[in-house]
Amino acid sequence: MIEDNKEEEIDLSVILKTFKKIFIWCLELFLSVLTFYKKKALLFIGIIVLGVVIGYFLDKRAPKQYYQEIIIEPNVGSTSYIYNSIDIINSNLNNDNFIQKLNLTREQLIAFEKVQIEPIIQSRDVLDILQDKYEDKNRAYNILFDFNNKILEDEKYIDFYKRHKITFKFNQKDSSNIIKNQFFKYILNNEYYKEKINFLLREIERKVKLNRKSLEFIDYYLININNNLKVNKTLSSREIINLNLVSDNIDFSSLLEYKNNIMDMIENDNHFKFFESKIFNIIIDTDLLEEKKSLIDKKIITIPIFIFIVISTLFFMIYNFRKLILF
Repeated sequence: MIEDNKEEEIDLSVILKTFKKIFIWCLELFLSVLTFYKKKALLFIGIIVLGVVIGYFLDKRAPKQYYQEIIIEPNVGSTSYIYNSIDIINSNLNNDNFIQKLNLTREQLIAFEKVQIEPIIQSRDVLDILQDKYEDKNRAYNILFDFNNKILEDEKYIDFYKRHKITFKFNQKDSSNIIKNQFFKYILNNEYYKEKINFLLREIERKVKLNRKSLEFIDYYLININNNLKVNKTLSSREIINLNLVSDNIDFSSLLEYKNNIMDMIENDNHFKFFESKIFNIIIDTDLLEEKKSLIDKKIITIPIFIFIVISTLFFMIYNFRKLILF
């Protein structure tokens, strides 16, 4: 038992000595490196200044990048079509016939880099669709809880979202506005959706006319009911009023409810007429903005660091080579 304790004490002392040696070695290394840079301070300051100057001029000469972000809201079930149209544009910009169809030239497209689209993921949009489908708020919440953003970014869910972000990237300001407008003109110029929207607008006009006539009809009966109530004070508004122009008996509250429903329908139809009668609406347009480079992309920072590391490595290799010769 005593021998075991002695062995443990010996092992512990060996471990402590080893750690002490490592610590002293690290400390000596740190001090030697510090001393080295102190001796060579002027050299490395000059290197850093040189790197900053070189990096500054390289950054100045580097081409600027521009971008424009546009938030859109697709209508009449056109989301997939818009995504497909942007894919077609990106894959056919080397095709002269397609460029001519866009009413652009190759010279104008020199300024263009790419266009991309992505959904603006809002859980509320998904929840609205699930609620409409299952008519059960709790079940919709439970289903949504099992989803995560990575899953919802999948292409098959893009129709869930009301808004999407289109990003244009350019390397020049020239022609950027023309290119964007011609791309949008190409997307909006689709015969199927034009006919679909025209058909819906005709149907809405017909429904609005009918609903307005229904409102006039209801107002007439409401006036009749009101007059009858004035004649017979004992008659309650909840009692049945016999209306001569219709076969069924209708009470006052039912008429009011029906009138409110018709007014809601007219409001929804007018909303479509003024806000949803295009393939998509532009909600936000940032205009053309200069893309800010991250620190790692700035030559004024990366060049001095690179030169500093190279010179330091070179000195380290020379130092080790001398030690090897002496050894």
